[in-house]
Amino acid sequence: MPRFLRWAVVLLPMVMAGCSSLFGSPEAPPLPGERISILSLQQVLEPDPGIADLEVRLPRPWVNTAWPQSGGYPSHAMHHLALSENPRIAWRIDVGSGSGRYTRLLATPIIADGMVFTLDADGRILAVTEQNGRSIWRFDVTPEDEARGALGGGIAYQNGVVFAATGFGEVIAVDARSGSEKWRVPLKVPFGTAPTIDDGRVFVITLDNQFIALDADDGAVLWTYVGIAEPAG
Repeated sequence: MPRFLRWAVVLLPMVMAGCSSLFGSPEAPPLPGERISILSLQQVLEPDPGIADLEVRLPRPWVNTAWPQSGGYPSHAMHHLALSENPRIAWRIDVGSGSGRYTRLLATPIIADGMVFTLDADGRILAVTEQNGRSIWRFDVTPEDEARGALGGGIAYQNGVVFAATGFGEVIAVDARSGSEKWRVPLKVPFGTAPTIDDGRVFVITLDNQFIALDADDGAVLWTYVGIAEPAG
């Protein structure tokens, strides 16, 4: 037998043993029994016969006339809202810049006091009439020393004032009728979501999970609470 074949016969078991230790032991045989998927998409949904005769009653539909904050109202509990039997588009307008390569449109519109307010991806608040979408005013939240397009932020309304939390780390109060600035508070850390307004206070959460309460009248910081820095706020 040639020498290289003799070496191959000697080394082959060692190589196989090394592979076994490197990649782990061979898989054990599967356990006996029926396998049931834990993914809901792979299961068949069947009605519960125990509640087949249960009568479901909903409260009377509520005609909602405003949507002043993200999620409706501070409680985010909008319950059973009424809707036309034949919903249709009443009007359509351009409210500014949408998502682009470096910007994202994240703020949702709000409706209050017969007006619709939007915040576009370039940081411009637009106020239009609820009836026909006629433009009333525009307000730019971008600081003078900053470029346009900071990510995040949103708007909310209460008592004739639009409050904006911006991706530039500022909270701004704007008069809802005139579009003039009432106050501006720089808080240094950007905001990812819209503020919540309740009981004369403005509540905001920074991207690094600082929970801040401000006075709605003048923007004074009432208190802060520092949470754990994590992606979820």
